[in-house]
Amino acid sequence: MKKISRKLSVIFMTVMLAVMMVLSTAAETQAATTTPQKRVVTLYSSKSKNYNSFLGNYKFQSLKSADRKKATLALKNGAGVSAGMQAVVATVKKTGNVTVSYKKQGTVNKQTFVVKKYTNPLKSLKIDGTNIASKFKTDNVYVLPYAKYAGKKIKVSYSAASNFELSYVDYLLQPGNMKSDMVKNKGTVKIQKKNSALLISAYNAKTQQNETCMVIFQ
Repeated sequence: MKKISRKLSVIFMTVMLAVMMVLSTAAETQAATTTPQKRVVTLYSSKSKNYNSFLGNYKFQSLKSADRKKATLALKNGAGVSAGMQAVVATVKKTGNVTVSYKKQGTVNKQTFVVKKYTNPLKSLKIDGTNIASKFKTDNVYVLPYAKYAGKKIKVSYSAASNFELSYVDYLLQPGNMKSDMVKNKGTVKIQKKNSALLISAYNAKTQQNETCMVIFQ
C-alpha cells in the first residue's frame, strides 16, 4: 500500500503541476506587486498527497511562509516547468488564510491563500454504467485496476454537483507531459496505458474553487 501511495503521489503531483501552469497565468501577473493578492485554493485530504497550488515559473532567490503550520513552500523542477526555471509549490495544511512571500528577479512578492475545504464536484461519474461519483466524497483521486480495462473502450458519462460547472473532462495518456484527449459526455475512450487517467476539472462560482479529480488506471 505504501508503494502504491508513493506512486500515486508522484503521478498526481506531476500532472497537477502541469495543469496548474495554465491556471496560474493570472497569479503570475499579480506577483509583480508586493501587495498580497488573494487566491482561493482547496485543502485536500492527506490521502491525495498532492500539493494545493504553486506560485509561478521563475528563478527564485528565497521563500518564506508566514505560518508553517498552515502552509509550506518547496521548489519543483521537471515536468510542467520551463527549462532553467523553477515552480514554487505551496502545500496548505489548514483552512483559513495564510500569506507566503518569495523573492524573484530582486523583488519580494506576497501571495495570500484563502484555503477552503474540499467539496465533491461530481453528481455522477459513470464508467461503463457504474457510478463512482461517491468515491470522491472525501478524496479527489480514485484508482481503478488497469488490468481490467487495458485496451478496452469504456463509456464515460458525467454531471456536476450543485453549484459546480464542469470545465473539462480529459483522458491523459501520459501523465506529466499533458498529452490528452477530450472525453465527451456519454462518449467512449480507449484505455491505452497503465497510469493513464481521466482528469475532471470543475469550478464553483459561489466559493471560487477549482476542483480537479482524477481516475487513475493503475
